[in-house]
Amino acid sequence: YTFNGYNLNGTEIIKDTGVINNNTTVINTDTETIASYTPRTYSVILNTGGADTPGTPAIYLKYNTGWYSNYEATESIAKITVPQKNGYEFNGYYTGEDGEGTQVIDSNGNIKNGNTRVFSNETNTGTIYAKWKFLFKEFDYTGDVQIFNVPVSGNYKLEVWGASGHYWNENHFGGYGGYSIGSINLSKNDKLYVVVGGAGEFQYGYGPNQYVLNCINHEGYNGGGKSSAAKGSGAGGGATHIANVLEGDGTLLNYESKIDNIIIVAGGGGGYNGNFSTSFGGSGGGFKGGKGTTNSDANIGTQTSPGTGQVNASFGKAGGSSCSYHAAPGGGGGYYGGSGGPNHGGGAGGSGYIGNKLLKNVSENISKHMVGYKVPTSGDANTLTYSVDLASDTPKYDTAKKGNGFAMITYIEE
Repeated sequence: YTFNGYNLNGTEIIKDTGVINNNTTVINTDTETIASYTPRTYSVILNTGGADTPGTPAIYLKYNTGWYSNYEATESIAKITVPQKNGYEFNGYYTGEDGEGTQVIDSNGNIKNGNTRVFSNETNTGTIYAKWKFLFKEFDYTGDVQIFNVPVSGNYKLEVWGASGHYWNENHFGGYGGYSIGSINLSKNDKLYVVVGGAGEFQYGYGPNQYVLNCINHEGYNGGGKSSAAKGSGAGGGATHIANVLEGDGTLLNYESKIDNIIIVAGGGGGYNGNFSTSFGGSGGGFKGGKGTTNSDANIGTQTSPGTGQVNASFGKAGGSSCSYHAAPGGGGGYYGGSGGPNHGGGAGGSGYIGNKLLKNVSENISKHMVGYKVPTSGDANTLTYSVDLASDTPKYDTAKKGNGFAMITYIEE
């Protein structure tokens, strides 16, 4: 409250400053004067905690009276527009951060009118803080490592989609990215390092100098293989993976001697050859990558070895065509990459990975597993792989991926 002074029968005896009025009021007996107070009005800031859509920015509290939409306290307010934050559930506003203190506004935006005395300072201002429950975080392709800071201890579902080789048309297209899923127990403030694979790009050139002029770094980020320029060919797509320790620049090839730090991988698809009337790349795995046009078993990435062929692959890196080769596409990145395509053939797919002992089943009904478009299958728990004939531009459960890769981390339970 704001002190207004002392009054006697409606006459001010003492001012709000404490100065006694020099008036002619005569007091002939013991008399009680009455102090006068006015409820203080507080400007209350709604701290959204990083909301994407902030909602109502501020409300006003007239102490011990009610809540208002204006400082003059003439317009009552019972409900706010709640903030929105991608991947989070709004759980209300509190007087303290992270849900500490008194709840002032509930998860539906209703103001709890009983809490009209939550501020009593003399600054006429206050702040209430949004409480958020983490649900999920999505990771699009950026061409760099992305860090996930664990917001709360518990179990988390990890899903990754590899990137595809370059797509030209229905007769010339790269293999699709694979899909992998599992769960892991994490503690608050742990970090995961997410690297999303990039789709392979297209190269075209013809003539005595075009092999070199158009032979640039156009392979898919995170291990996709480069293609040669002559007569057009597609580069391979990169793998998508999640690690619990950052090695080097975060790309998969840095982990060859640090395999225990890799949690999960989805393989990338190989590129196509534009010199064929029809050509396709092998899709990403899976415990093994898929075969492209004229590929053999030796060309695909597996759980223990890279693809071999015209240009050999390696751990975390697909085989890429030399600038001197004639219309040869790149392989797909992966745990082990697929080899670069032979002249007039397609690039092979790279493999996925779910073998880390920290990676568990998601639930009783969903085992950790991998999926690839027409790839070899496996029934072993640590390489469980299903072959599908589904592929999508948008990330979907148990579906191969067109275009750039993707990753998603979802909170399951404490």
